[in-house]
Amino acid sequence: MASVSTVRDNVARTIAGKQALLAAMRTQADSAHGVTRTALTASIGFLELNLEELGRILADLDACLET
Repeated sequence: MASVSTVRDNVARTIAGKQALLAAMRTQADSAHGVTRTALTASIGFLELNLEELGRILADLDACLET
């Protein structure tokens, strides 16, 4: 069973990876056209929501580790 600290570190790494992916997708969307741009825009929206959720989870994990 993983410790809370390990889970916290994994979530932080996941966030960092998804932030890098988001930056790359935004760059691609700037030069994309048509259906590709639409798909990238939708994916960016989903990724932004996911990052917000992961940020809240990370904050909860940090709070658990402080107590």
